[in-house]
Amino acid sequence: RMAAEKAQARFEWMKQHENPRIHPDGESYLNVILAWSQTDNAPKCAALLHELCDSVRDGRLSQQADLEQRQFSVVLAAWSNSSDPHAAERAQETFDTMVGEFGITPDVVSYTNLIWAWARCQGTDPMGPVERIFEEMKQRSSNISQTDVTCEPNSFTLNAVLYGLSRSSLPHSIYHADAIFRQAQEKDEKLGENEVPLLETNSYNTLMSAYANRKMPDSTENLFHELVAGYNAGNEALRPNISIYVTRLQAWAKAGNPEMTSLVLHEMVAAHESGLLERKPDTREFTAVLQAWLRSNRSTLAAETAESGLRQMMHFAATNQFDCTPNIYSFMAVITSYARSDSLNAGTKALSLLGELQQAPYNLAPNFLTYAEVITA
Repeated sequence: RMAAEKAQARFEWMKQHENPRIHPDGESYLNVILAWSQTDNAPKCAALLHELCDSVRDGRLSQQADLEQRQFSVVLAAWSNSSDPHAAERAQETFDTMVGEFGITPDVVSYTNLIWAWARCQGTDPMGPVERIFEEMKQRSSNISQTDVTCEPNSFTLNAVLYGLSRSSLPHSIYHADAIFRQAQEKDEKLGENEVPLLETNSYNTLMSAYANRKMPDSTENLFHELVAGYNAGNEALRPNISIYVTRLQAWAKAGNPEMTSLVLHEMVAAHESGLLERKPDTREFTAVLQAWLRSNRSTLAAETAESGLRQMMHFAATNQFDCTPNIYSFMAVITSYARSDSLNAGTKALSLLGELQQAPYNLAPNFLTYAEVITA
C-alpha cells in the first residue's frame, strides 16, 4: 500500500503542476491504477479510470493517445479479484464503457477478466453471465481477421468458464461445463506442433472438483485417468500435481468410499516416491480416509477401522515418516463414527479419545460439537 500511496502522491503533484506538460497522460493513469491494483483496491482503480474517462470526454486528454484497452483491463482484473458483493456488476459496467462508449475492442485479457468476475460473483448464479460472455467472445473471435487472434479464448479463459459453471447451483450446469471441456479436448487434438493447448492440469482439476462437489466420484476418477493418459502420451501441460490427487481423494471421501480413498492415498505416496509429486500426503489427506469411513455408514466396522487409521497416523507422525499429526478433524471423524455406531463400548472409546486429544503431543481444544458427539456415543 505504501508504494501505491507514493505513486498517488506523485500523480497528484503532476496534476497540480503549473506546467501543463507535466500533467498526467494516459500512461500516468495506467501506472497509478496498476499501483493500486496491487493493493486489491478495486474501487480506487475504478475511480481513477473514471477520472481518466472524464478527462477524455471533456477534451483535456485524447482518446486516441491516452485511452486504451490496458487501463480497462487492469480495472477489470481488480474487480475480478475483489470481495465486493457487486464486483461482477462493476466489472460489467467497466467493460460496457470500454466497448459501448469508447469503441475499444476487447481482447482475450479483458474478456477473461470479465468472465472471472462473474465466475466469482456472490449474489448471482454465474452460469448465465459466464456462458453469455464466453459465447460473445467466441463469436467476436470467429469474425476477426486471421492475423488478429487477441480475442481467441485461451487456457485461462477456459479455466474461468469451468470455474463459473462449477459454482453454479443449476442442476444442468455440470453438463454444460463437461460439454465445453470436451469441445476444448477436440480442439487440442487438432493442434499444430507449436500451438498452445487449451486444456491444462488446472482445467482438469476444476472440472474434477465440480464433479466431486456433486458427489459424482466416478466422473472425477475418469477425468483423472484421462489426464494421466494425456501426460503419459507426452503432453507436459497435463502433468499431475498434488492438487489433482487431493481433488480425487476428496471426491471419494465425500462419497463415503473408504476403499477408494485409501487407494488414492497409497497412490499419492507412490507418486511422491517416483518424483511425480512434490510432497508426501499430510494430515489433511490422511484425515480424508477417516472421514470416508465416517460417511460410509458401516457402523462399528467404520468406527473401529477409522480408529485404526488414527493410530496409524499417530505412529507415522511420531516416527517422522509422514507429516500427519492428527488434528481436531481427525479425532472428530473417529469420535463421530463411534457416536453413529452400534458398538457396545462406543461411549468408552469416544470418551477416551476426548481425553487423548487434549494431551501432549496433540494439545487440542475440543469444541461444542466434540462434546456433543461424545455424549451421543
